[in-house]
Amino acid sequence: MMRITPGQAIEEFEADGKRIVFRTLKRGDERGSLSHINALINERAYIYWQRPFTLRQERKWVEDNLKENRAGTKITIIIEADGKIIGTATVWKEPFDATRHVAHLAIGLSSERGRGIGRRLMETLERLAADNLKARMIELGVYEHNTIAKKLYEDCGFREAGRIPGGLNHYGKYMDEITLVKDLCK
Repeated sequence: MMRITPGQAIEEFEADGKRIVFRTLKRGDERGSLSHINALINERAYIYWQRPFTLRQERKWVEDNLKENRAGTKITIIIEADGKIIGTATVWKEPFDATRHVAHLAIGLSSERGRGIGRRLMETLERLAADNLKARMIELGVYEHNTIAKKLYEDCGFREAGRIPGGLNHYGKYMDEITLVKDLCK
């Protein structure tokens, strides 16, 4: 089990000549993470947020996540390319006894897709979920039309476990939310 502290580097590597760093969230990330999330919203990426955030909202998001990170129920990762935030990822557990063995995963990665960053990020998050959160299973939701993400998840060993018809609204168009799961004990 890795001790998680704010701003801690989890993994560093090179991809297409850029220095990629996976590190934990820290105070001071507000402006970079705000720029990242609003860029994804502006490109109408397949994420669950569709209205731009304010700096005040982003500060609250950082503080709330840091609190949950300290409590040991969530791990929030910042993905940087040459020092610029290009993604965020979160793995967390619910407080319920019956589902304590299941971790949930959410990723928002910018245009740096296709460089192997997503696969390495998934491997890192799975390891953190198993080692730090003691998860035996991990689950995530994905828009049915987000074929790039769906393929990545399936390539990483996730399988479809369910579907909510019309469960997601993407800028006025309803589409299915697909739930994918992976057993971390295999």
